[in-house]
Amino acid sequence: MNINSEFIPAKGLKNPDIQTLFPTLARMRTQIPMQAERLELNDGDFLDLEWVGSGNGPIVLILHGMAGNSSSPYIKGIMQEIIDRGWRGVMMYFRGCSHEINRLPVTYHLGRTHDFAVLLKHVKAKYPNTPLYATGFSMGGNILLKWLGENAGQTDIKAAVAVSAPYDLRSTSVQIRRGKGRIYQWLLMRDIKRYLNKKYNYPHAPVQVDELNNIKSFWDLDETVTAPVNGFKNAVEYYNQSSCKPWLQHIKTKTLIIHALDDPMIPASTLPTQNELSETIQLELSPHGGHVGFVAGSLSQPIYWTDSRIMDYLTAEHIQNPKITDKHREDDSWQKFA
Repeated sequence: MNINSEFIPAKGLKNPDIQTLFPTLARMRTQIPMQAERLELNDGDFLDLEWVGSGNGPIVLILHGMAGNSSSPYIKGIMQEIIDRGWRGVMMYFRGCSHEINRLPVTYHLGRTHDFAVLLKHVKAKYPNTPLYATGFSMGGNILLKWLGENAGQTDIKAAVAVSAPYDLRSTSVQIRRGKGRIYQWLLMRDIKRYLNKKYNYPHAPVQVDELNNIKSFWDLDETVTAPVNGFKNAVEYYNQSSCKPWLQHIKTKTLIIHALDDPMIPASTLPTQNELSETIQLELSPHGGHVGFVAGSLSQPIYWTDSRIMDYLTAEHIQNPKITDKHREDDSWQKFA
């Protein structure tokens, strides 16, 4: 179901590029107490987590965007909102996005839903009587939506929210290497190439460092690195198999998708039609908001609208389904990883 958004951009900040860049450039980087945890994986690699909040409130699983981490303004924003609501949150760093390079030659990518499944299994085992919710931003939104479609019968995640998710990765790859999209491509590629140069700086690496210097676009990156090291034939196969759009009609979990029609990275033509959405999905469209922007209020007092919108939706779903509440104080052994 499509619904109209109540988001109103701040006066003077309606431009989609300003909406997109303003939070990164101007949002206060508040200090949020986090508790670190590392999951050792069966494949020999690891996943790093950051926990926020305390008590026995519901838990929100958080997936960041490409080249994001716990310092990303939108991540700190939703973490603070979770704390203010008396809930708890756990953000998973995608492989290689924490402070340590992951051990295996593989990289994170937009179709890797397995790691989210590992996170969910871990949190569910640790807190079996706590309601779980999830939110993902941009790349994290794609992964969350794809996982929900792949696991249509799941009941562990009670409700989910995706913000500014891409739907058709091939079209998005084309969009971001044209016109103003090249600005965002350069900003993201700068951090990604810096990481890859460190990751593959060893003899007989699957990708040679000098190859990385020739990469100019995401298409080059996915053709040269992402596809081959992660088992895809080429970039086209990677895009086709990793896009969330084909999975949307299978989702049975209550899900809110927040999207701006002026998103400078994601073509509006790729938005799912009503027939491509399951009956449990609400697609909330706003004329403005940019990419993971949605800055309301005013220039002097900006309001980062998605923080409250995400939690309003999840809280409403929790109130409707409050049956899972822990009668006992749950295991807080994760705190030992601080």
